[in-house]
Amino acid sequence: MSSVSLFIVPSTAESQSASVDVGQKDADAERILGPTAADIVASTGQKPNEGKRDWDLSVEADVARYLASTPFACTSIKALSGGTANFVYRLTLDQPYKGHKALVLKHGKGFVKNSPEFALDLARQKFEVEALRHVFAWLPSDWLVRVPEVHLFDENENVIIMDDTGKDSMNLKDYLQKGMASTETARIIGTELGRFLGALHSWGKSNVDIQKAVSGNVQGKAIKAMYYYGGLKPTLDGSAKVPFLSDPTLDVSPEDMQVVEQISAETMQAIQEANGAFVMGDFWPGNVMINVEAGQVKHIMVIDWELSKEGILGIDIGQFAAELHLLRQCNPETSKETATVALDSFLAGYKQERQPTSEDARRAICHLGAHMIILGARVAWGPKEISRRVVLEGVRILVDGSKTSELDKTLIGGLI
Repeated sequence: MSSVSLFIVPSTAESQSASVDVGQKDADAERILGPTAADIVASTGQKPNEGKRDWDLSVEADVARYLASTPFACTSIKALSGGTANFVYRLTLDQPYKGHKALVLKHGKGFVKNSPEFALDLARQKFEVEALRHVFAWLPSDWLVRVPEVHLFDENENVIIMDDTGKDSMNLKDYLQKGMASTETARIIGTELGRFLGALHSWGKSNVDIQKAVSGNVQGKAIKAMYYYGGLKPTLDGSAKVPFLSDPTLDVSPEDMQVVEQISAETMQAIQEANGAFVMGDFWPGNVMINVEAGQVKHIMVIDWELSKEGILGIDIGQFAAELHLLRQCNPETSKETATVALDSFLAGYKQERQPTSEDARRAICHLGAHMIILGARVAWGPKEISRRVVLEGVRILVDGSKTSELDKTLIGGLI
């Protein structure tokens, strides 16, 4: 889950946070557990599934005990970096499972992994599993874009075991930001992701089963509404005390602030009341894992579906577009050309599979602006001056996008 997962009610169970935080942001902090599961069980003197289950699955040794007598018993467990909400591990299996030598285990707790003071409803796992199972069953097998197959969902232990994206895979944001993409790979990735999202939205609008499966994700709606749109005014007026925007406070005109407040109130209500359409809910390059070998895109996998819900289609589009625009604005030396190609191809690919309405396009451009304001202010894109510049650009995009009759001339014009 991306940074949106941090806007949650404080937990009353902070004492639970004493368990080891195995998911570090820096890849260098990833650790491999050397002994086999059997070795660990022998050293603890306990046998799996015997007596009281007293394990804590935020600890690698306990993960090994939990798995020891299952088809997922493993020779190594590697805590994966990235994400803020869950404990995620790569499992190297003792024996291949359905042809897989490695799988991923995702363990959730009733709080945010990186911020234990924030409570997080464990129902999020049920919605992720429902979304993945439905989308996996629907998705054409010959498409380049895939989603992980779920092999186990243990609601009692809050565990999902699913496909691994591959040890050589990396997320799309890093791939672009580090200057590793060619314009051709950027074009392919952008096109295929656009087609995927357009087809997903078309299918989701007509599929009552998937809508029902995620209709109870009230938390997902609240996170999206409050983090983005509830956060706009406090971010801009200084009351949120965002370091990059302080000293001095941003100069936003009263007229623009009034429009921002109107959009905030209307969109928060629209998100809460949305129905009849299925959205991924957190569609951004950090949740897109790619594998490229010798310049060829081997596969693209979209992960982290905890915020999937009934929602507003344009917000999915706008979030992805905003991140690509931020990359080219903030990292022009490595990303300007490739992020531009990826964005243009993404919009064109979306339109291949689904013709968006003018409402979709307006929601997309407004969310693009809102995303720039919220994440431009909080993610370290560079020096303070860059953050302030992209936030003010976000204000302009949001305000003007809400009024314009020429959506084809905006940053999401490729949708029109």
